[in-house]
Amino acid sequence: MLKKVGRLSILIVLVLSFMVGVSGAESAKAIAVPTISVQIISFPEVWNGSYDYSTWETWQNDLEQRYENEYDPDVTFGMIQQEFSAFLGYPVVVYSYVCDEYPIVDMFQPSSSAKVSDYLDCWEGYSVVVFKAASSTTENLRLTLFGYVNDDGKSCVLWSLDGSRNHNVAEKCGGGAELVCTVKLVKKNLKYDCDGGYDLLGQQIVNDPKWLAWADKFASMNGNK
Repeated sequence: MLKKVGRLSILIVLVLSFMVGVSGAESAKAIAVPTISVQIISFPEVWNGSYDYSTWETWQNDLEQRYENEYDPDVTFGMIQQEFSAFLGYPVVVYSYVCDEYPIVDMFQPSSSAKVSDYLDCWEGYSVVVFKAASSTTENLRLTLFGYVNDDGKSCVLWSLDGSRNHNVAEKCGGGAELVCTVKLVKKNLKYDCDGGYDLLGQQIVNDPKWLAWADKFASMNGNK
């Protein structure tokens, strides 16, 4: 009789151990890896430089594609750029945006190493805008300078490595800052395109050896040689 009780006790212990083991395994499976949900809005057109989405051809025709993807919290804009270049079959440029005052947004191009999770959109979520990258041309565009004039009549020059417009211009150049000149560094030359009446500002930049030296050095330091 004692032997039977002993065997029954061992059997109960084994069953309980198995049940605990299964429960533990199920608990381990239930532990979810944290992710963030990112909305990717894809426009199969080259960005026209305007922040007014109503001017985008894809938006006008309601042809943009939207994706809701789950990513690791450390995902970068560069990773999403690589993923969607492969997914769409053509090179893309990635943008994000920040809210000035809802529903007004300022679009900008983040660095490829920047984390998406560092930029909340107007709806307290994460959004990435994907545009088709401009096809490469024989023109070796290394740097773009943007000349602005503010309400006080003072000029201000901002730069861009990829030709995209700057965001928060008013904060950097003063209230009512208006773009009047675009100056491109092509190889070792500066070329300007200014609105009527502002050619002098473009000429001053193009003919100033200090601007050329700075632009050439800055572009070279950032990989645009």
